[in-house]
Amino acid sequence: MEFKTVVECDTFAKDTKGVYIIKWGANYCAPCKMLDVALDKMLAGDSIQGFTKIDMDVNPEVLIELGVTSIPYSRMYLDGEFKGAFNGVLNATIIFELLHPKPREESVTE
Repeated sequence: MEFKTVVECDTFAKDTKGVYIIKWGANYCAPCKMLDVALDKMLAGDSIQGFTKIDMDVNPEVLIELGVTSIPYSRMYLDGEFKGAFNGVLNATIIFELLHPKPREESVTE
């Protein structure tokens, strides 16, 4: 899979259902491999419906367009809608919380 622009990523993901993640990384990147393991576990446990891995050395255009300077870099989609992005390795709980933020509690002052 190759994406040359952010628009191409968003267009591809528009047809996905549930949680879908597009992740840029590299074969020599230890954190990228750690995130791959976490995403595989999430996929097996139905926490996400799919993910695409992109080698940033082969396909760096989107990262350059976005000004991303570190990997892994991931874009998250929920039912085809872009919900956010993150750098580094996050666990399933944090990814879920990013996709489904809790409403803020309002502080009450007397």
